[in-house]
Amino acid sequence: MALLTVGMLAVSCGDGTGDTDLATNTTISNNETVPTAVTAPTAPAPSDALVPSTSPGSTPPVTAPTTGVPVTEAAVVPAGFGTISATITKPDGSTCDVCLWLAADPPQRSLGLMRVTSLAGYDGMVFRFPDDTRGGFWMKNTVMPLSIAWFSADAQFVDAADMDPCPPDTDCPSFKPSDSYRDAIEVEQGRLAEFGLVEGATIVFGAPCERSL
Repeated sequence: MALLTVGMLAVSCGDGTGDTDLATNTTISNNETVPTAVTAPTAPAPSDALVPSTSPGSTPPVTAPTTGVPVTEAAVVPAGFGTISATITKPDGSTCDVCLWLAADPPQRSLGLMRVTSLAGYDGMVFRFPDDTRGGFWMKNTVMPLSIAWFSADAQFVDAADMDPCPPDTDCPSFKPSDSYRDAIEVEQGRLAEFGLVEGATIVFGAPCERSL
């Protein structure tokens, strides 16, 4: 597992077994070069997906890694995405290393974790945008509840929210942070504190990573 470590106090966080059904939208990172980009999903993103506003542009596509993580035959896992490691520095100075699916271009951010039933051992998904945005996220076609944390271009925590699935044939609410952001991280609902994705935290992204059980 290739993970970037920041800070002197590293703590264990996340067990790599999180499974979740997700539906959201995303975007790619700051003005830096994103180490891993992804092949656009083979299935087109739903036309009714709420997509956060973002400037055009994407990173070169790469094939999603083979993790070797066993999943049930009926499981739906993210497909066509790259991966990226990240180190979260908590307000107390301790750090947490995570391995995330990466949504790095408009089609990927539009699809996000819709209909997914297993994260295949990864801690969540990060939506990276090339410019500041205030775009919202929704939970249409999502099965499991999620939590989301937004981070600014200078890696500072902006806001967080819990998001419940949107019942069929209803108007799905849009979840937006209090200020503009560059990166949004979705995890299973209730796990933000476990990973240190809380007020006062900062985040640094690293190299592609791989998770196995």
